[in-house]
Amino acid sequence: MVVGPAPLSTSLPSLIAVCRVSRIPVQRVRGGVIALSKTVAVEWAPYRIHANCIAPGAMDTEGQKVYSEETRKRSARSNPMMRFGDAFDIADAAVYLSGPSGKFITGETLIVDGGGALWGEFWVSDKPDYFNA
Repeated sequence: MVVGPAPLSTSLPSLIAVCRVSRIPVQRVRGGVIALSKTVAVEWAPYRIHANCIAPGAMDTEGQKVYSEETRKRSARSNPMMRFGDAFDIADAAVYLSGPSGKFITGETLIVDGGGALWGEFWVSDKPDYFNA
């Protein structure tokens, strides 16, 4: 999680927690980060401080290099837009939330995944056999 103050040009201070949406074992922790940001949003709102999360989907990053070419192609098609997002998609979301456009937004999770969350489950590698029983 990355937390930091908004740029100085922003009229209201903001906190942005960046969390990723993916595997089940990590989902509990991510859920905790989202719940914490909602709590912080309520408690810090009187001080004009915002707390929001950004939840990226499949992004074209260095981390993709650990997967085979076939897996990367399948991952890129894991959302209705049929492509990876990039670092600028996340940066634009952060600017939106921390800039004047986000002056009345707090306690929210902005999902930046090309609609992938709308498609249901996604497995980076093949689905484990025990799900087929």
